[in-house]
Amino acid sequence: MILNGMEVRQANGLYYVFNEFGELKSIHYLPDDGQLMADFKVMDHITKATALRWGIISPKKKNN
Repeated sequence: MILNGMEVRQANGLYYVFNEFGELKSIHYLPDDGQLMADFKVMDHITKATALRWGIISPKKKNN
C-alpha cells in the first residue's frame, strides 16, 4: 500500500517502509493481534513523519 508517498509492505506483524525509489527506510513491528485498521492508522502517522523528514511530501501551510 502507499501511505504519504511511501510504499508499505506487511508480513507477519512487520511493516517495511520504502521511499519512492524503492529504498528501505524503516521496519516496524506491530503485534499480530488482528487490529489491522489500527495498524494502518499507526503506519499512516509513521509514514507521514518519515515522508516529511525525507522531503517526500511538503508540510501543509497554515492559513491565519
